[in-house]
Amino acid sequence: MNVIKNKYIMSLIVFILLAILTSYIKNETRIIERQIVKVKKQLRNYNIQIYEAQVEYSYLASPKYLSDKIEILSSENYYSKKYSEIYFGIKELNKINFNQVDLKNLEYEQKK
Repeated sequence: MNVIKNKYIMSLIVFILLAILTSYIKNETRIIERQIVKVKKQLRNYNIQIYEAQVEYSYLASPKYLSDKIEILSSENYYSKKYSEIYFGIKELNKINFNQVDLKNLEYEQKK
């Protein structure tokens, strides 16, 4: 009778432990699935942003396209700048303007 009682108690303990372990694993899996869904949504949004940026870049970066649009939409005459005429910051522009002022002053002083 003791042996049957011990087997019954052991099987009941194992069953309870497995039930608790199963519910814990299910809850952890559910949490991980929610995190996966969030990451997938973020990834989808990032992919959309990348695609839009690529489309915008290819759309705006085409010099031929820009020239055609300017001719169609504007009555002003635009011309292309040389690479050496493009300033990459205000410091560079100020430096060049300062050098030009120095040259003008030097030419003016030489004429005197």
